[in-house]
Amino acid sequence: MPVIKQLVAEQKDNLRATRRYLHRHPELSGEEHNTLALIKARMEKCGLPLVFQADKQGLVAKLTGPAGGRVLAFRADMDALPLTDMKDVPYASGNPGVMHACGHDGHTAILLSLAEVLSAHPELAQGDVYFIFQQHEERPPGGAKGIAESGVLDEVDAVYGLHLWTFIPYGEVGICPDKCMAASDAFKIELIGRGGHGAAPHKAVDAVVLGAHVVQALQCVLSRFTDPLEPAVLSIGKFNSGSNFNIIAETAVLEGITRHFDQETRELIRERIEQTVAGACRIFGAGYNCAYEMGFPAVINYPREVERVVEAVGQIDAAKAVTMPPQMISEDFSYFLQRNQGCFFLVGAANEEQGIIYPLHHPRFDLDERSLEIGLEIFLRLCRQ
Repeated sequence: MPVIKQLVAEQKDNLRATRRYLHRHPELSGEEHNTLALIKARMEKCGLPLVFQADKQGLVAKLTGPAGGRVLAFRADMDALPLTDMKDVPYASGNPGVMHACGHDGHTAILLSLAEVLSAHPELAQGDVYFIFQQHEERPPGGAKGIAESGVLDEVDAVYGLHLWTFIPYGEVGICPDKCMAASDAFKIELIGRGGHGAAPHKAVDAVVLGAHVVQALQCVLSRFTDPLEPAVLSIGKFNSGSNFNIIAETAVLEGITRHFDQETRELIRERIEQTVAGACRIFGAGYNCAYEMGFPAVINYPREVERVVEAVGQIDAAKAVTMPPQMISEDFSYFLQRNQGCFFLVGAANEEQGIIYPLHHPRFDLDERSLEIGLEIFLRLCRQ
């Protein structure tokens, strides 16, 4: 049987070339047409049939392995962000205003190499292997939901996903034993006052003052109504109101996000936002509209699959497993874990000496590309367990 370490070393150039090509040609959520064409061509070359295809969700290829072995699935997302690439590198984005600033180009490169290695060495697989190339991760409802609910993975024993992570250095693999990434929701509040002249505030209902009051009051939703031992976030990211310095604004629009792991906490926050806005508007004599959109569920890892990932990392000379606290960032990989056992983990990709220090979604985001090899080796070693 071939040595996994050697197979990974042989993929080094391929991993980098694929990642850099995709980084140079990023595509937004739901528009990954050229990326999908590349994946289909590579799967056809590997002789791996497509068992699922859906617009704006992605595709799934399958390797048929020995009967009776563990059936596994591995997932990569492929969409980019509406962001201008500010790096001075040869592989910087050639698509103005679009950039791979979240590592999805690397995820896709890793999964393509995994498919190519396993198709050339099917003896490494203990059972069937599914390769999930997913669209639309960056925007709800996400592509994972449709793939998970399609039934194509119903026979899968475990599903694995990784995220290249510049919050930790190259060589570390972050693993959350249980709670991994938070559920994410969004809300939009329209406050409806009564406009007027800035010199006569008593004859108006000032939407700016009302909005400021609501922003402050919403901070009490977490500080006074949720369990302080239960992780949760409520952030206002947008506050638009007013048209001129001497006009009292008639309307204001607030938009924000919430993050949480517990479903009861999620429902409580949703109810308290509405109650807080209603109470403030009643005091001010204003009206309101409040829209709350449920986003991705929480990513909760399975203990046995966490153990398998830790074991796989322990076999890699260049890597070490580190325990990570729950992350308040969200991920639609959660939909897979609602239907299948599995584990989502974080592969360190930062390198301070090389200036690779920028976080996800930053216009100078980059990767220590050696992390691609670690990701591939973990996936290959999981196939042998």
